[in-house]
Amino acid sequence: MQNEQASKTYIILTNLLFVVGVLFFGWTTLIVFLGFFIEAIINYLFNMAKLSVLYFKEKRHFDFSFLALSQSAFLFVNAIFFFIIFALDYTGRALLIHGEASVFQIVEFLSLIIVILIAASQKFYQGFFKNQKYKEISSDSVAEKSYGSIILLQLLNLFGFGLILFFSLDRLFSLIIVFAKFMTEFFGEKQGK
Repeated sequence: MQNEQASKTYIILTNLLFVVGVLFFGWTTLIVFLGFFIEAIINYLFNMAKLSVLYFKEKRHFDFSFLALSQSAFLFVNAIFFFIIFALDYTGRALLIHGEASVFQIVEFLSLIIVILIAASQKFYQGFFKNQKYKEISSDSVAEKSYGSIILLQLLNLFGFGLILFFSLDRLFSLIIVFAKFMTEFFGEKQGK
């Protein structure tokens, strides 16, 4: 029950931060996708921590190596898309809020990273160590759960980056993408139970 509650809290908190950033702090669509990318990196690190613990339990070297490399490939593809967008946006306007650089933007983005780290740490500790799930699950189940969220973020980023290249996007698009991410994560978490 606590693990399910921690997962739901994590999903709600992280997606709510994106909504608040768009509505109240003027985050652009690119900033939202940069946030998705940072969330994917943090999730990757915690998945690698889970897989490391399970590796010492199961001693399945190929599974650990394959999962680490495949999840790294997803992050690499995201990084390529960011470099493409930044290269095409040589003026730097995509990362500016209301047409001017803001020190508060850095503070807001750091708060997003801190909240994602705290929520992921709490989910990792409560759901994996405290409840001793590492004794019950295998590396295959960790991979199955993590691939769903990684593929979701990958598809949203591909879709969003494609639209960023061809259209001028506003807050409504950012909110729709955050809502789509929230709904698929939330209902995906329910079906995974």
